[in-house]
Amino acid sequence: MALRRPPAGWERAAARAAYDLPSAFTGALEVGMQAGSRAAIPVVAVVLVLLRRVRVAVAALVAGWLAWAAAVVGKDLVDRARPTGALLGRSLREVVEASGYPSSHAAISAALATVLVLGLRLRPLPAAVVAAVAVVTAVARVHLGVHWPLDVAGGAAIGVASGALAVALVERVGR
Repeated sequence: MALRRPPAGWERAAARAAYDLPSAFTGALEVGMQAGSRAAIPVVAVVLVLLRRVRVAVAALVAGWLAWAAAVVGKDLVDRARPTGALLGRSLREVVEASGYPSSHAAISAALATVLVLGLRLRPLPAAVVAAVAVVTAVARVHLGVHWPLDVAGGAAIGVASGALAVALVERVGR
């Protein structure tokens, strides 16, 4: 589906809906989007070390960098174009030239969220808050016009897999 050119009508419609969220949300979405930046990986790890959750910090580092690397490889393999003003039917808020699929921001934020939920064994409410941050990251990327919905879905899938793998590996090595 991600290779379809141009993106299917439903995906363009979903992207427009995210893009058309009130502009009052743009600033908050841009802040939330930083949960998917490469800088978020060491920040989360340092906070976890300060909380004396060293194994979870190691899992966060492994998951975050694995998700980022997998997304970079995925971009080279798939080479999917990012939204254009013509396809989106809107003028873009941000223009990025590189391939769009999968979203590395969505991959990193989902990886870190997965590590936090599984590694800290969070209860439902804190887990939902952590998951919401990953969702905000994904929505922000579409809202800014730099990704299609499938780009962020693919990135999130990579992130969840990376996070679960990292937690499993760290728990296994820790035994």
